[in-house]
Amino acid sequence: MGIPVINQDNYYSNEIDKVYMSNSQYKKSFLECEAATIAKINGEWQPPSSEALLFGQYVHAWLEGEKAFDSFKMNTPSLFTQKGQLYKQYQLADLMIESINSKR
Repeated sequence: MGIPVINQDNYYSNEIDKVYMSNSQYKKSFLECEAATIAKINGEWQPPSSEALLFGQYVHAWLEGEKAFDSFKMNTPSLFTQKGQLYKQYQLADLMIESINSKR
C-alpha cells in the first residue's frame, strides 16, 4: 500500500493525519499533549467541540464549495433543531456568508 493522496474527502481524516504531519498538528497537538494526539489520530478520543469552532467550520465548508457545504450540513445534525431549522447562532453564519457573497 502506497502513501494516500490527499483530496477534499480525506483532507481532515485520521488516515491522512497518520501519514502526513501538518505544522498545526505538531505545534497545537503534539506539543500540548502527545498522548491525546495519538488517541485522536487512532480514533480513540475526540476533543470537545465548541459552538465557535462549529460556526467557523460552517463558514469554512461554504467557502470550500456547494458539495462540501451540503456534505458538512448533512453530516452535522447538531446545526439543526428537531424541526430541521438551523439554530439561531448558525443563522448568523448564513448572514456572514451572504455578506461575503455580496462582496464577490
